[in-house]
Amino acid sequence: MPDTFSLWQKNLYWWWIKALVTSSGLYTVERQLEYYGHIPALLGLAAFIYLAYGWVRNRDRAHLILLLWAVPLILEAENEAILNAIGKSALTWHTICKPLEGFRFFPFLAQPLSIGIGVMVHRAMDRLRDGGLILPLLLLAALVFNLHQYNLPLAFQTSGLVPEEYHAAVWYRENSGPEDRIIADYYRAQMFAGVCGGRALLGGMFPLRNLDYPYIKAPGQVQNDLYVLYKTPDPEKAAEIARRYGATHIFYSRNMEYSGNLLSYYKPASDYGVDIDRTKFEDPRYFETVYRDGDVEIIRVLPPP
Repeated sequence: MPDTFSLWQKNLYWWWIKALVTSSGLYTVERQLEYYGHIPALLGLAAFIYLAYGWVRNRDRAHLILLLWAVPLILEAENEAILNAIGKSALTWHTICKPLEGFRFFPFLAQPLSIGIGVMVHRAMDRLRDGGLILPLLLLAALVFNLHQYNLPLAFQTSGLVPEEYHAAVWYRENSGPEDRIIADYYRAQMFAGVCGGRALLGGMFPLRNLDYPYIKAPGQVQNDLYVLYKTPDPEKAAEIARRYGATHIFYSRNMEYSGNLLSYYKPASDYGVDIDRTKFEDPRYFETVYRDGDVEIIRVLPPP
């Protein structure tokens, strides 16, 4: 390995500070409220104040545990908002202040704060006694309203996976070797990688920095090539792209045509659905279907004819 990539020069701190980039959406507070809704924000703020008050006033260790759980997640989820508020947004990219996923940590932050809300409502019910039942009913009504505001069907479309696609990944795990690699759209490739412990081609949507790798110099090249692979009617061209990346298999599903996303520069990220010419995969000179479950398929890339 070249000296420039020695352990001393490329230690974990270097990779975190110099190479990794955030995959956060760089959302402002207003955009976060628009995305998740005002009700969870108010409930989360109330929970945090309640937990802090319980610790400061009563030295309640249960409150402290939840606070220590929540604070790092708040710093991660609201990193950009905090840095923007103090006029130091540049730190987002160049120091340890950089968030990893930013606002996407809200599902993790919701866990300690939800416990805090539950305890707060329970104790309020005890104090109100007969009238206490109105509190959980009001809370439920507020959350149902927020669910409507959240636009849940659109949120599900972000990944759009169906069980049959997961079953294909399980089959691939059991019927492929450590050197095999499968191509799929952005979300299904991550699913395959998770199920199979790798064995999937993951595009560089969030490329590394300060590294002299060809695919780093051209962020998005992987996604662009996969866009061409799926859309072209030319089986030879599709097979050549697959071999270029050392891929041995290609994933196809009808569902991916509707809800998939390659995040390619050739098509807006907001425009879901992968453009696929399915007929090229039927050419026996280049491809062989090795798995089929309805309209879910795994296609093997054959050696050059």
